[in-house]
Amino acid sequence: MDIKMLIQNIRKRPASFLGCEKIIPLMHFLNGYKWAEYESNNGVFHNIIPLDFYYFSAYISIKTNASNNCGWCNNILRYCNGDEHKALNCFFDFYDDFCEVKAEYFIKSVLTPENISFNNNMEIAYRVKNNQKIPIYSEPISVYIIKLNFSAYLIAVETQKNIVCETELFTSTKKAMEYLSHFFGKIELGNKNIKSIEFEKDIIIQ
Repeated sequence: MDIKMLIQNIRKRPASFLGCEKIIPLMHFLNGYKWAEYESNNGVFHNIIPLDFYYFSAYISIKTNASNNCGWCNNILRYCNGDEHKALNCFFDFYDDFCEVKAEYFIKSVLTPENISFNNNMEIAYRVKNNQKIPIYSEPISVYIIKLNFSAYLIAVETQKNIVCETELFTSTKKAMEYLSHFFGKIELGNKNIKSIEFEKDIIIQ
């Protein structure tokens, strides 16, 4: 059962799944389910759109005008003035809208040798694995800024092996470019493309 079907079943009988009609038990239930699903898929996804549930937290942060992304449950609770029962109903309304998120267009920027060198030399950002610094992206080729049909943009980085998507959503291309500059330095913004965005490579959400 995918998470969309699971959520619809919970909506019909919340007490049967959660033991009550409150949002915090729902958060724990769905977090456990998504982690198990992520593990069973080895962290690999096959589509960018529709958005995976991993983006729901960032979506709620934007939709509720939260000052920071402290999790979808906390932000919906704040939006509902702490009323857990009301927040549960509000979750389902938000989720219905979330399922309708689509891509309006995307901007592709091919990385220059300088951009790739900036990433490989870890001039600002890096990961630590086995006590060693490694670049954020392995063999990057290009970046995509995807405009969604609400006030948000999604970033995807194409590498030789896969497509890496960040779970953060951005409210402008400027903010998306500022974020990318930490990894690649200055990037020349590509042209707007209104084609549907599809990749044959595996997609990783990090």
